[in-house]
Amino acid sequence: MAVTQPTIVSMELAEFIAKIVLDVSDGVHGALRLQEERQVEIAASASLDPLEFARLAVSEEELDCELARLFPAADEHRTHSLYVGAPYHPALKEGETECPPFRTLVGIELERRDFIRPRRSKNFFLTRRAVAKVRGAVYTRLGAESQSILRSTMRRGVPRVIVDSGKARAKLSLNLQTNNYHSTDAAVLVPVKGARLLVRMVDDRAPQNQQLRVDSLSELEITFKTVT
Repeated sequence: MAVTQPTIVSMELAEFIAKIVLDVSDGVHGALRLQEERQVEIAASASLDPLEFARLAVSEEELDCELARLFPAADEHRTHSLYVGAPYHPALKEGETECPPFRTLVGIELERRDFIRPRRSKNFFLTRRAVAKVRGAVYTRLGAESQSILRSTMRRGVPRVIVDSGKARAKLSLNLQTNNYHSTDAAVLVPVKGARLLVRMVDDRAPQNQQLRVDSLSELEITFKTVT
């Protein structure tokens, strides 16, 4: 597959400077616009229902990490101890302690149909309904915590980055051309008393730079300041 070499563009010096200033201006305006759009998105997210926000902000990986922190797995092959068929000890009588402590850690109280006890067994196990209930509670709580931080940020004010001044630098190659020298490059030339000046950006990575006729190398520095 053939590799396309970068094209060397030549232009008048005034046009070159105007291009740099225009690109800087477009960059500053674009950055401000993106920040404004981001602020609108943050405000919209802060006003969502906690469950809707959780769907947008909380990933399954984050949920599993939180479940692993709350309910560590005894089995090294599992991420946490919340799964269908996981052992469960309900607090059915006074003085008994729930394990895992869903009510204490998550605020969820499982109903009798959320866990089963097989025949001839004294042990209880979680059903799919119980797993979904606990996961949903943790999921919503993570979303609510994240949304609370977002709302606090909105109350304090979302910071913005504003460019008030700066410098733009460029390396140039200058090629002075007289009437007796004819260039094969398609370039815009600057007439200077019978001679013409070619202005090009210098790119050391471009292989064709080694084949160009260059009379002088120069650097251009533009100091700018933004005003409103």
